[in-house]
This record gives sequence, C-alpha cells and structure tokens, in this order.
Amino acid sequence: MGIVHEKYQQLKPEFCYLCDEVVLAQAWKKSHSYIRSHNWYADTLELDCSAVNLERRIKEWAEQLHNQTYNPSDIRLVPAPKADHWIFYQANEDWKWGPKPDEKTASEPISKCKELRPLAHLSIQDQTVATAIMLCLADAVETEQGSTDPEKNHKIWSYGNRLFCDWEGNRARFRWGNSSIYSKYFQDYQRFLERPIRKAQEAQKILPLNNGIYEIHLDLSAFYDSVSRKLLVRKLKRIAKKHYETNPAQSTLFWQEVENAIEGWVLCEDDRKLDFCLKNDVLIDDQGIPQGLVASGFFANAYLINLDRRLSKYIDKKLGDVTLIDFCRYVDDIRLLVHMPIELEPTLDKWVLEHIRPIIEKTKGLALNTEKTKVERYTAKRSGVSVRMKAIQKSASGPQDMMALDEMQSSLEGLIAIAEQFRDRTDIPYRECNLTLARIDLPQMDVREDTLLRFSINRLTKALQEKRCLTANNSEDKENVSELDHIYESFARRFVAVWARNPSLVSILKKGIQLFPHPQLLRPVIDALKKKLPPSKQPPLHNHDHDHERLIAFYCYAEIFRFAVLILHQQKPEERPQHSDMEGLRNLLVKTARELMEDRNIPWYVGQQIALFMAVNAEPLQISEIAGLEDYRLLFRILQGDRRFGSKEAIEKRLPLFVIAYQISQNPQQIVALLSDWLEWLYHKEQRRVAATILESVALDHAQLFALLLLHGQQIQTVWQRMGEKIARDFGVDQQPLPGNLSDYDDQFVCLARIVKREDNPFAQENAFLALALTTLDTHELLVDNKQLCPHHVEVKCKRWDKIQNAGNPKDFLYLRWVEKISGDTRYEPPKSWLSQDDDSHQLYRLGSFMRSCAIGNMDFTVGQHLMREETSHAYFGLRSSWYKRRGGMSHQPEAMNGDVAAMTSWVSELLYRLLQWPGLEFKNLIGDWPEKLTRNHLRMLLAGRLQGQEKLFGKASNLPVYIERIQHEVKGEKLLRVVMVQSLLPEKEDFTKEGAQLDAPTYRSKHRGHIATMARLVCEKLVAAQQVLEVQTVKPLADLIIFPELAVHEKDIDLLQRLADKTGAMIFTGLVFQKINNNLVNTGLWLIPYKNGHGRQWITRRQGKHHMTAGELALGIKPWRPYQLIIELANTLVGQPHGFRISGAICYDATDISLAADLKKVTNSFVISALNQDIDTFDTMVDALHYHMYQPVILVNTGQYGGSAAKAPYKEKYHKLIAHVHGNHQVAISMFELNIYDFGMELPMLGSGKEKKTKPAGLI
Repeated sequence: MGIVHEKYQQLKPEFCYLCDEVVLAQAWKKSHSYIRSHNWYADTLELDCSAVNLERRIKEWAEQLHNQTYNPSDIRLVPAPKADHWIFYQANEDWKWGPKPDEKTASEPISKCKELRPLAHLSIQDQTVATAIMLCLADAVETEQGSTDPEKNHKIWSYGNRLFCDWEGNRARFRWGNSSIYSKYFQDYQRFLERPIRKAQEAQKILPLNNGIYEIHLDLSAFYDSVSRKLLVRKLKRIAKKHYETNPAQSTLFWQEVENAIEGWVLCEDDRKLDFCLKNDVLIDDQGIPQGLVASGFFANAYLINLDRRLSKYIDKKLGDVTLIDFCRYVDDIRLLVHMPIELEPTLDKWVLEHIRPIIEKTKGLALNTEKTKVERYTAKRSGVSVRMKAIQKSASGPQDMMALDEMQSSLEGLIAIAEQFRDRTDIPYRECNLTLARIDLPQMDVREDTLLRFSINRLTKALQEKRCLTANNSEDKENVSELDHIYESFARRFVAVWARNPSLVSILKKGIQLFPHPQLLRPVIDALKKKLPPSKQPPLHNHDHDHERLIAFYCYAEIFRFAVLILHQQKPEERPQHSDMEGLRNLLVKTARELMEDRNIPWYVGQQIALFMAVNAEPLQISEIAGLEDYRLLFRILQGDRRFGSKEAIEKRLPLFVIAYQISQNPQQIVALLSDWLEWLYHKEQRRVAATILESVALDHAQLFALLLLHGQQIQTVWQRMGEKIARDFGVDQQPLPGNLSDYDDQFVCLARIVKREDNPFAQENAFLALALTTLDTHELLVDNKQLCPHHVEVKCKRWDKIQNAGNPKDFLYLRWVEKISGDTRYEPPKSWLSQDDDSHQLYRLGSFMRSCAIGNMDFTVGQHLMREETSHAYFGLRSSWYKRRGGMSHQPEAMNGDVAAMTSWVSELLYRLLQWPGLEFKNLIGDWPEKLTRNHLRMLLAGRLQGQEKLFGKASNLPVYIERIQHEVKGEKLLRVVMVQSLLPEKEDFTKEGAQLDAPTYRSKHRGHIATMARLVCEKLVAAQQVLEVQTVKPLADLIIFPELAVHEKDIDLLQRLADKTGAMIFTGLVFQKINNNLVNTGLWLIPYKNGHGRQWITRRQGKHHMTAGELALGIKPWRPYQLIIELANTLVGQPHGFRISGAICYDATDISLAADLKKVTNSFVISALNQDIDTFDTMVDALHYHMYQPVILVNTGQYGGSAAKAPYKEKYHKLIAHVHGNHQVAISMFELNIYDFGMELPMLGSGKEKKTKPAGLI
C-alpha cells in the first residue's frame, strides 16, 4: 500500500469506512462528475456550490453519519418522456401533435400518452452517501457477476452498468480511488449484443435442420420503480457476507446506516401529486430505486443477481417444447436464446408467458412487460444492426478524410432510415398472421430504435463537425462552404423531425439546434411546446393536451435552456453555418424564458434552468418564489450589485455564487468590488474569522480572482487588506519570478519559489529535479519538526546554474536552507487521516508535495497543465475542480504537469505517484523496480542511482541532457520493427512565406488538415492491404513506428495522428509547424506514443527540439529550442540484453551535428530524422555517413516537395544496406519495411536476420 494506511487496501461493509472522510471525498468526486456528464437532469449550480469549502462539507457529512444523525433529504421528481410514437393528425378540422391515436377507439381519434420516466433529483449529499455505500460493496457485487471480457465470461449473464474493475482471477477489484465508475457503455453493450450471435453459431452446428434458433427480447415492467428496498438491502447483506470478513459490531452499524439511507428515500410532499405519471399510477414509499441516483445501476444489478442464477439453471434444459440455449441481460433488458421445431414458432409468445414469466416474477417487484416481448429467428447470414454499428464505430476511431467522412455520412443516414422505418414495420402483427409470407423477412433489429437513433445522430454530428474542419471558411471555396452549411441545416431539421416523432429523444433535438442555431429552427419547437401549456385556469383545448404532455413540454423546455448555457453559449462562430443566427436564437429563448417565468405554476426544475440561462446571458429576471430557486435568486442579487449582505446566507451559499458571477459577468471588476464590500461588511460585523475563511478559500482555488481582489484592496485601502496580504505571503503569491539570467545568481542563496516561477524553471527538467530531491533528503533541517515544506519557505544556492542539468553529485553544487516563517502554508500539511503512522510516510508526502510544486512552478502543488491555462471567456464553465478534490486524484504524467514540452520521463511520474499516493490508488511497476514499501533510505538510494545513470547518459559533446522514456510495446515476432515512412506533400517550403510561419490562415488550415487526414487514411489502408497479402490476421500493432517529415503537421491536427496511432497501434514521430514556446517561435518534433494502463488508453506526447537554424528559419525569426534529447526505449524487447531497443530522433539540420551523433551512437539502436530539405545529395551523403559511424539504421523522411526519403543500415551488401529510398520530387509516398532489432543490439546470431554487417567503426569495436 506504500505510504497509505493499510486499512484502505480494501474497503469493506463496515461503519468506519462509510463515515470515513476519505471514502466520502472519493464518493463525492465520482458523483459530482457522473451527474454533470450523464444524468438526464442536473442542477449544475448546486453541484458547483458543493465544490466550495468541500473539506468542511465532507467533515460535516462524516460527523452526521458517525453520530447516526444523517437522514436523506426529500427527493424531487423530474418527469421525463419515455420512448413513444408521436404523430401529426387531424381532429375536428384542427391539426394536433401528440401520441399516435388508437384508431379503433372512436370516430374522433383519442391520443393516449405513455407513462413518464420519474427522474429523481437527490441532493449531492444523498448521492455521495449512496455512492459511498456502493464503494464499500463494489468488489463483492462485481465478483458475483463476473467479468464481461469474452475470454472470461463463463457463467456471466450481466453486461449493463458494470463497474470499472481490475480482475485477479475471478475476483473483482474496483478502482475506488480513480475517477471512473462504470465501464464504457459502447464496449459492454456490444458484448451484450454479440453474445447471442456467438452462442447461436455454436448451437447451430449441432442442431437438426428442422429446429430453429430464436432470440427472445424481454423487458421488465417499471423495474426501477418496483424494486423492494427492504429486499434490496437483504440481497446486499447476503452478497457481502459471502465475500467479506468483517467486524460484527462495525458491520451492524454499517447496515443500520444503509437501511436508513436506502429506505429513507422519500418523495417531496409537493411532488406526490405527480404519481399519476408512474406506470402504475401509484407511489409506494419503500419501493423503487431512484432513477438519477449515480449508484442506481449498481443496486439494480445486485437486485437481479438471483434472477440470473434462476434462469441459468434452465440452460440446456427443455421447458415444454423449447430448449433454453443461453441468456444474458443488460440491466432489465433480457435476451433469451432458445431452439425449437420451426413449425412451433407462433407459440413462442405463449411459451414465454407459461414458462419464463413465473421464473421472473418469483422475485418481489419483478413483472414481465409482455407488450415489449419480441422474437427474432436466427439465421446464419443474419447481419444485425449492431454489426453495422460496430463497423461504423471502428471506422470512426481511425483518421478520416473527406472521402471517408462522405462514406460514413451515407452509412449513418442509412441507419437513421432503418430506425425510422422499423416502427412502421413492427406495427404489423406478423406473428398473429397465419400466412408464412408475412414472416418471410422480419425486421432484424437487435438494438432498440431510440438507441440506434442516438448512436447514429451523435456519430453523424461528429462527422459533420470533422467536415467543417476540412472545409473551413475559405474565401476561395465559397461554394463548398455554402453546400456544407446547407447540409448542416438540412440535418438539423431532420434531427428536430426525429425528436418530434419521439419526444424522449431530447438529446437529438439539442444536436439539431447545435448544428444550426437559428430561430427558424427553434420557433416551431417552442410553438408546439407552448400548445401543451394552456393557462392554468383554462381547460385543455384538445383531449390530448393532458398532464402527461404538459410535463413532457416542461422537461423539454428545461433541457433546451440547460443546453443553451452549457453548450451553445460556448460555441465558437466558426463551428456553425455562416447563415445561422445565434443572436436571433438567443433573443427567442430570452422571450420564451420571460413568458414562462410569468406563469408561477412552472416546475422548479424549469425555473432553475431558465434562471441560469438568463444569468449567463446578462438578462435581468424577476424570479418568483418557487421552492428550489433560492441560490438562483442570490446569484442575480450578486450580478445586480445588491449590497444587502444578510447573515442568513452562509459562506457555502454566497461564496460559490460570487465565483460563478465573476465567471459569467460582463463586468467582472464589479463582482470583485462587491466581494470586497462583503468582506468589509463581515469585518464591521465582527466576523473576521469568517472573512479570513473566505479569503483563504478564494486564494486556494481561484488564484486569478484572488489576485484581482488583492489589487482592488490595495487600491482602496480596505480593512481586510492586511489579512489578504498575509494569506498571499503564506501561499507564496507575493514571490515574483527572478529577473534576468539565472547565471546572475550563481553561488548565492535566493528564494526557491522565485526560481521555479521562471519560464526557464530548471527544476522542470528531470536531472535538476533529481538533484533537488536528493539535496532535500540530505538537508536535515527541512524534513524535521513537521515543517510545511514549500518552495516559498526555502532558499537555494547553485554554484553554476548553467551546469545544473549535468547530473553530477548535487553535494558538489546545490545547497538548501530553511527560512523561518511566522506561519506556514496549510496546503503542504500531510493528510494525517490517510497516511501510515510511521514518520517516513509523512516525510515522503511532504517531499512529494514540495517536489511537484518545484516541477510545475506553481505554489499549489496539486494543479495540472489544464488548470494553469487562464480562462478568459465570460462563459459558464462551472467549478469543476478544487484543491481538496485534486489532492485525492492528481495526475503526475509529465504531460499533465508541464505539457508536451516536459523534460521528464515516466520514472518521475511513478516517483510522484508513490510520494503523493492517495487511498484507492493502485499502481504497478512500469518503469524500474520499486520497493513495496518506500522509505527515506530506499528513496535516497533510488535517487542517487538514477542520477548516476543520468550522468552517464549526459551528452558531453552536445552539452545536452539525455532522457530515456521506457515503454512497453510488442513488436512482430518479438524481433521485427515495422516502420512506415510517410512522405507528405504539404506544407511546401514557400507556404511559410505566403501563409505565415504558423500556417494559421483559415484557408490554408483546411487544406493542410485535409491533406494530413488523407495521408493518415492511406497509411491505414496500405497497412491493412499488406496484412491481407501476407494472409495474416489484422491485429494491432499493424506498424511500430510511423514517421512524418519536418513541419508536416499543425498542432491543431495532432488529433488526426492520435486516431492513426489508435488504428495502427504505432508510435509516431513527426515534425510540427512552427509554434510558440516561451513566447518564441520554435521548430520541434513530436513523439506520440499510445499505451494502456488501468485508466484505458493513454498518451505519451513529448517534444524533440531543434537547435541549429537554417538561413530560411532565421529569416522567419525562428529561435533555437532543444533543452534535451529524448530517446524512446522499447523496454520489453532485446530480452537478455542490457536494455531494450532504443530510438532517438532529430529535426533536419540538427542531424548534421556530429556532436549529437557522437553522444547517441553508443546509447541508441536507431536514429530517425524528419526533414524539409531540398539538398537531397547532401542528405543522402549524411545518411550514408551516419548509419555507419553510429552503426545503426538511420531513417530520413523528407517532404514530398523534394523527395529523397531513405532508410539505410550498416549491412555489408548494398542491396541490404539500402532498405528504402524514394526518388523524385513533388510526390506523395508511403514506404513500409521491417527491421530485425537483434541485428543492432548485442550479437545474437540465432535471433538476427542473418545478413552480414560491415565491420564496426573505430571506437565501437
């Protein structure tokens, strides 16, 4: 467990865990994230308010649970539409829009609306407690269900709402300290759909020809509303007893709280009148799992585990004339696979009622919804819709140019058409008809219509957005842009029409508005919804305008306004058609919002979303006294500059609203002044401690706001100014970066904070970082007496700052000393609640927080690269992060700390994960060997050893630090490295003069992106074609290394390379278009390396700089930037040798630097060069020289404008030596070849290619 207390190794159903602040904090984090991104309804403002003063809030919740005074708040109900079939029809010479009428009932069509989905809105505290219960039971419930991995799914039946787990044999380990909750929807849903097909294929091989195989789709009626909560708790107890050994007293208290929490879900009295929207028109207090609860899917699966076992007992057994082959379920969506004589097919519905329904209904609350029972016959050539969905998903994961996007658009349009036609086809009673012709071609829909529509339209929207990137606003290409704009509008209208036929598809309505934001599109929607809301005193105008439809209209209104705030308000002009009208749409929504708010009978959830929309759009609003809108009223008071600071509003209410008001206000300085006045008011009311808490909270999580507040206080000499300045000193805000050159401060003590805040922070590089860490460990005064070790309390002296990266013994050049402070920085206090009790654990955590702060150059050691970018737009993006939240979930990857220019390897990341470990975090040794329990002595030896290794690697000829990034990558047959050279044509050399050095002109950007997309797609196609020719299975990696030329890719097009890497499994090395680093235009290359860990697929993205400028670059103002040389090591290759196969790269002219080659020749096994060079003969000669003098393969990829890409290795025979060469200019070329890596490691003839090599050059023998 490292430095974390051993009790957190596994959570158990014990009281001490349920009321543990650490567990509750992780539960809050998971709940907060999930509700914001997945729930059908969310009070975003409430979520944001909960993030402020989170530590105090969690402590209060823990105390309530510990004292057994916690009681759930009343649940609020948000009725939402279920899938239904709405049409436009005529009645009494008037046209109506509503559910499809039953034409058999009367001469005048009567429209009957389906029951609604009772979404539950729970307080964030109740969500957190329920999630904490889930965390304590997760391992047991998931183990009971088994892994969904096809290779492990023996006796596995459940696929939906499965937690994201690791598996140790048949035992699940839920990663409760990570951010993920449920595993990926599409992956599990595809496995669920594929299983019946796979089982049917196996069964068909042994069944007689007169037997048919049938897939039966079953649905449980109102499942979530019908669950017995008492029975749910009993089921959870039984599962827990089977898997955990617990303390009896702790277990008893735990289950008492579980019963209190689960059985305490009570609907708000005001919402009880909405029970008519439930399926059975009745609400039972002790029944049902709230739909909207983050843990609801988990509890649902626990409730159905016994059903899985009962049904599984009948597999391979005959029930009547039917044999059950297999079954599986996705929560309450059950699939049975059966076989029977074909002539008995019409009796299957009756068989389900007689044999399956009794099995299901043995569980209290479960009932079969016979109206949704569906039977499909399996045929060998059946190709379900899910197969097409999977193919489209696979295609979308790769790079796509315009041609590929056109093909995808056509495929997705086809899926939409299938979904739209399916309902009409299924309206015909095929199975009741005794004519076999009626069943000659039954619809093969193995996914639900609404699921298919959501999938297709989401993918289609992304495809259209990709098209816009390839046809940006181009003055020379107006015709194509105009055509795409009209395509956007056409699909937007179609999406709205899809929603009109099924109002439960509100997400599709929002996609339509997103594609074409225009009042002409939204006004018909608003007009139709208005007709569902007659004045309260006036009876409905038509018989279908009843309460169900009114509630559907309210839900749609709420979602439209929420969408307008979270998505539309942040949409950029270039992302929408030129003839869209965002201002007109905004005005229409403002007008609609005012009309709705005039009606005091609108539901609270509509009022919430309208209020937030009006606030974000700086529109005044009189908010009626609707319960649930208190925070919104206070937000408007702040935005309006109301200075009535009543004592009723506590800090946790008012402070987050100040921060949000600052975000969205068009006059943020006014909000700063108002916040200052509030602090003044608190001082005058003798509430200085409260004022200090507010200032500390702002300084902790909102640095930009704190800086402006401090400046305002200094300008007008406020009474709280001294307190603010003290907090600024304590937090190191007052420490400014040292000016001038670092060498000016040689051999003198200076504040460490002022060093690390510089743009050229030396400790952002691994060598200096290691030296600082070792010096800190050896400076006794820094880690004793529980000091809050932080950079602004330490002074540093370096003999020569320009030599600090040389990786020598730090005792010879680096010194630290403690600076006494009156008070410390509370952020650096180790979290005693979760650390082991030994001294080493606390000291290592202090060291970790200190070192991470020095590495990122920020006094808040928890922040990441994305938080250090200033948000300048006045849009609502919420309060998604806080210091307290980040402390229990930091990312230490070099990219997360310092971006892709990070001069560190993953070794540092693993070190920081161990020093700053939080409960629930599990990691494996990826880089090097680490002791199970890290101590100061262990760490001192590790750091000293690492520094010695870095000293040997240091490039003495080039004066460059050299860093080796070790990765796990499987090569073909464990010895063949497959390389792809991509000779792209754009940009041409002249483009940098015509279009600007950064190639940012919209006209050129679309052209350039399109070219890279095409090249990436061609690489994929060529690799697949090669696999087919070789008749080998197409599995990843298709290639190991893909190389692009110098300046080939714009930084905004890296996503295309990521898709290429995803598709092929390859590492990529490419030159990037000139861009700014530290305010200088530089030329860099990029290593893009995919890898997998417990979080799924991740990326290593690192820059390789260029130091030597050509005359053309100097003319463009390009500056040298090459602070280090990066080597990629394939750690699991060259087994039995000192190290794995190593590759390093250079950018064009740098490859001519003999000192660089001298430093690398004994360290690397291959050298790659990205070039944009017209002197082909000289570079051919250079490759000839380098591949021999470095005695390793040298691969040069030049731009297609000049050609000459080549790969050579030091083989004796010429026809072996020249591996690849592209002749001619102005041509695109993709070359592929394989290298035997054992030819260029130690001599192991048995594993090598057998090709004879040249004699080694002097110095390498």
